[in-house]
Amino acid sequence: MTRNTDSNSTGLEHGQPRWQLRRRGWAIVGALVLTLAGASAVYAEVSTTAPDGSPQQSAPVGRIPVVPGSESAIAAQIASNYPLISSVSMQAGALRVEVNTPSLATPYWIQSDWEATLFEGAIADQFAANGDSQPTSMDVVARDPNGQLKDLGGGLGNVVRGQIFGDVNEASFSIGVTSGAASLGLKNVSVSFIRGLTSSIPVVTAVSPDPASFLKALVRPEAWTQLLGSNPKALEGYFIEVTDSVSGDIVFVSGNSSRVGAGEGWSRPDVTPSAWRDYPPTVPAPASGP
Repeated sequence: MTRNTDSNSTGLEHGQPRWQLRRRGWAIVGALVLTLAGASAVYAEVSTTAPDGSPQQSAPVGRIPVVPGSESAIAAQIASNYPLISSVSMQAGALRVEVNTPSLATPYWIQSDWEATLFEGAIADQFAANGDSQPTSMDVVARDPNGQLKDLGGGLGNVVRGQIFGDVNEASFSIGVTSGAASLGLKNVSVSFIRGLTSSIPVVTAVSPDPASFLKALVRPEAWTQLLGSNPKALEGYFIEVTDSVSGDIVFVSGNSSRVGAGEGWSRPDVTPSAWRDYPPTVPAPASGP
């Protein structure tokens, strides 16, 4: 499983912008998909880049309020919005983020990496609003309860800076998600929120008595809007985790960060629809692979 970014992110790998796109095991398949060879499941996310190659934009551009303080202090302040980020440090322009995870095994670290991705986008936009230089590089490291570490890399897609995502009415959004999830066969739906740069970001957990049918339903692009109660790309970000009601195991996770133009996720191979191998470029979806 890897984090995929906008298709124009290939320029990042050659250091054209100041952000470096680095992740061990990455390979580019065509123009859109990044996969990790040898994984039990492969994550593939389509790009929402405009056909003319212009930067990705999901919301109107506006004024992000300036935050006073040093770059390190601003980074620490923004990081405090994300509960799984344990520390941030910045030296000579290089930003290092450490996140806590219950396990270094896939898919348990994905939510932690997703929060770091939200942080990446927030830092990029806040530094731009302040007139500060962007970090020269960023590295995300996951730490499990035993102190073992996993390098998750870091990066930023080709995204318009300074987007203002409309704030989410948490009460009505939760009602919509609960109703939409139930219509897709999910039970025990829970919706919580973390604070993004300009809006609340939903974290949805649910249980599925029939994971294969649920994942098959997500092949339809409209099912994502049905599940989240709104166009997923109109949100500053989102995270979804679904567990199997029989085994209690995670069968599906998906997270997206619109400020980075990136998403990541995983689905259990035995219940992943084969149709996801050729998913149309509209909304994020994972795919299983050998």
